[in-house]
Amino acid sequence: KRKKDFGAAATEPNVATDGIDINTLFLKTKKDKPSVEFSLWDFAGQNTYYSTHQYFLNKKAIYMVCCNMSDESEESISRIEYWLQSLNSRAPSAPLLIICSHYLDEQCNKVYWREFKKKLVDRF
Repeated sequence: KRKKDFGAAATEPNVATDGIDINTLFLKTKKDKPSVEFSLWDFAGQNTYYSTHQYFLNKKAIYMVCCNMSDESEESISRIEYWLQSLNSRAPSAPLLIICSHYLDEQCNKVYWREFKKKLVDRF
């Protein structure tokens, strides 16, 4: 485990995770209360690691599935579907956030967004 400076992350190149990257994030609270500690696990996206992901999923976590909204390729939708199915199987009651980047891209208008959501809902 290591403490991560998330302010610097935006300037670092986008490199795929190899294995699992584990970081700790501390959020300060009011003076009389202890800080809140989050353990952040970034799973590798390569197919080689997919079979190991199931061993780390449980209902005592909050999950974020991140995707590039402007990439509507079959491969991209399949990756999102993989994570939704995995989480539904291993941690069905755990909170889930789907984080979509590139929302402000020109092609991502209301019609595009509606279709993007429909693809996910229809498949899942």
